[in-house]
Amino acid sequence: MNRKLVVRLLLDAGMAGLMIVLMGPMITGLPWHEILGTSVLLLFIVHCALNAWWFRSLGKMQKKRNFGTVIKLLMNGILLVNSLLLLVSSMMISHTVFAFLNLSGGGIWTYLHRVSAYTEFILISIHLGLHWRIILNAFRSALRIHGKNPVLTGLGRICSLALAVFGIWASVSRDIAGQYRLPKQTHGEATQSGQADSTTVTAKTQRQAAAVLDQKNVQQNMTAERSFSNIQIEAGETENDFLGRLTCTGCGKHCPLTSPSCGTGASQAQQAAAYYQSQADFASSSSSSAIEESSSEDYSAQSEGETQKPRTQETTETQVQTDTLPALFRDYVPVMGMYAAGSYYLLEFVQYRKKKK
Repeated sequence: MNRKLVVRLLLDAGMAGLMIVLMGPMITGLPWHEILGTSVLLLFIVHCALNAWWFRSLGKMQKKRNFGTVIKLLMNGILLVNSLLLLVSSMMISHTVFAFLNLSGGGIWTYLHRVSAYTEFILISIHLGLHWRIILNAFRSALRIHGKNPVLTGLGRICSLALAVFGIWASVSRDIAGQYRLPKQTHGEATQSGQADSTTVTAKTQRQAAAVLDQKNVQQNMTAERSFSNIQIEAGETENDFLGRLTCTGCGKHCPLTSPSCGTGASQAQQAAAYYQSQADFASSSSSSAIEESSSEDYSAQSEGETQKPRTQETTETQVQTDTLPALFRDYVPVMGMYAAGSYYLLEFVQYRKKKK
């Protein structure tokens, strides 16, 4: 196998692996999340340099247009634009790598960063699928497989189907579609944002007034506790999902409590987690008490000679799920495979129909 091709494949595999790791900022922590994200950006630049021949051949592609070249050009263009949006949003909310720029992005930049990050993951998966034929040919050459192998072809289709099914399940369980929903603002947060906007006239004075207001809020929230008693925990909601619905009220950035960026946010995240745990313990103890009472009643009825049918009870246990790196790969590898396989077989189907005609 060509050494340059091996380097390209290893580079692409490393980028795909890092993208999956970046999907869990709570696992790595925000400082490492920013460092790994910057590393992916550098690897992306190296990837473009190693595939410079593709940019040089754009002129020839314009002359030989077909479905494959058009869809690849379109997806690569969207991927490039989204990568720029991801970079800009990263710089706007950075607290480690780009902290020296002193940029103060608000909640809208946090939302744009989340949306562009998930879009980047999906686009990279599709990009991988559109170029899967190159990867297959490389492995065929390395394993010295010549011609079509029905066994390997059938095995590949079965694996693709399994990835698609598990990828759909993982997408639902990870609520990937929900990451595109606009963040909900509480009444207090909306009032605070409105006050910050109404006290400004020019862009310069707006930033100065917002900085002063944010500093006052930080000083107040550092000493005051935040109450979460008015927030209802939904049935089956995990601690991570509960924290993801909440945002920090320390400043105007409105960072989610799953990824706090300051001491106030970390304090509020601990308070919210403690509130969630207390409610979970209360629900668990209530459920256990109900089961014990039911068991004692059944036992008393049987001792008195009464015949009763077994009582079926539905007990809902609140489980606090802590995200881990293996769980991250378990879920996001099938999601990536689902998009890659879908784009690959779509391209193959169109080419097959074209040959048949």
